[in-house]
Amino acid sequence: MKKEYTWFMELKNFATGLGWNNAKQTVDCPDEWWNEHLAKCNNPEKGIKCNHVRFKKQGPKYLEDLHLLFEKVHVTGASASCPGDVSSAESS
Repeated sequence: MKKEYTWFMELKNFATGLGWNNAKQTVDCPDEWWNEHLAKCNNPEKGIKCNHVRFKKQGPKYLEDLHLLFEKVHVTGASASCPGDVSSAESS
């Protein structure tokens, strides 16, 4: 459940500026956007299939409950860093 929620929140955060389908509880994106996103997200050479595609037609079941359970504890790695990393402010 937590993985699915994290994947969904990654998609939702990535798809800023697009619509929201309240009935389906998912982002409302045109097919062109999905094609572009999946082309970037999939990596056939490494056998990686984009996890976001599962939310194209419907968001996760019980989304409100998942928010209550995981909203403050899911991580995406977007803010991860390693010792010795140089921030963009430091490198300029």
